[in-house]
Amino acid sequence: MRFTEPPVGLLTIPKRFAEAKFDEKTSDALKSIGELYVDNFTTYYSEGRGPAFLGAPGVGKTYAAAAIALQLHKMGVPCYWSDVVADMTKLLEWKDFNHRTEYYKLKGNIVNTPFVVLDDFTYLTTYQRTKELFFEILNARYSAALPTLITGNFAQDDSGPWTAISNNFGGAVSRRIKVMSKGLVFRD
Repeated sequence: MRFTEPPVGLLTIPKRFAEAKFDEKTSDALKSIGELYVDNFTTYYSEGRGPAFLGAPGVGKTYAAAAIALQLHKMGVPCYWSDVVADMTKLLEWKDFNHRTEYYKLKGNIVNTPFVVLDDFTYLTTYQRTKELFFEILNARYSAALPTLITGNFAQDDSGPWTAISNNFGGAVSRRIKVMSKGLVFRD
């Protein structure tokens, strides 16, 4: 797919990250992955791969994700920013209360936009319905080979983020994220 014109409307980055770029606020490791990703986006896009930024709160994962999304958006790549907790809450609410139009529009944005940031997915409640919906979205993007940047907070411990993801969201989610982000993982 060739992107030429900056798209209108889809990129809804939180205001505090509206000017994000790779600068002194970005750790060298995140900057390295981010610049590599943006510079080689065509290849990563064709492979359906996107970074996974997993680590302690406050290390700059979301800021780096915003810098990547802003640069891709300027290159003409349609991007969608998903605050995962807010979006999953809306989707579950709308599905339960028969708000089909809103449900399918939001789910469509998350599933079908060429580049999506799923921000702070680890704050999702681990209710079965929430886990199933998150996996459904992740799996749809995986099946369509659409790159997805995923951020999540994890405490520093011996088990590491993959074990925590498996324990909280199931092995299927952990495996999907590993495959979708192969070679592009930041672990603090």
